[in-house]
Amino acid sequence: MNKLLFSLIGIFCFSLSLEANDSTSFLSKIYLPCNWGFSNSINNKLSSGFLFKTGVEYRLHKEEGIFFQFNLDNHSSKFNLNFYQTTNVNNGVLRFSDYSLGIGLRLGKKKLKSYGLIQGGTTFIRFPKINNNPAIIYVEEKSKSMLVLKSSLGLEYYIVESLCFVIDFGYAIIPKEMDFWGKQCQFYSVSLGLTTKLF
Repeated sequence: MNKLLFSLIGIFCFSLSLEANDSTSFLSKIYLPCNWGFSNSINNKLSSGFLFKTGVEYRLHKEEGIFFQFNLDNHSSKFNLNFYQTTNVNNGVLRFSDYSLGIGLRLGKKKLKSYGLIQGGTTFIRFPKINNNPAIIYVEEKSKSMLVLKSSLGLEYYIVESLCFVIDFGYAIIPKEMDFWGKQCQFYSVSLGLTTKLF
């Protein structure tokens, strides 16, 4: 995972060096995507939940071509366990915070464009656990961090050059076994939102 992140950072830095003599400023190629939607687990132990996606995107070219994107995605799912080890709560809510970095490709001209994106990163999973203190019993929030791999396909409609509507179809996998979901956790998502230029 570290090799993937360092490779993406290296490509990003190399691309910036190629752009150094470009008359277009660095900041003018930064875009801010923001989406709302829902995610649903392929595993029956987890329910669907609300999804909120934010990010920072750097485009080598404004119209089309390669871009880099860092995302912070927050989503949640209810769980229902018959057998458990990680927590001692049968029913509750898992809250995911995904930090991911990746590379994508945008195609299209003028108002309608499409893109594909692949990312890798870390997800922080928060879940409830009952603390059986002799003096008092209370529920506390525990957390674990795990590798997450993500991909997405999207369509964009540009109202003006610096603002567009987006529909995004995503897929994510956490390739680690947990009692919340079994051998691995897989999600698919659909979200709508806006992307705007920083400056």
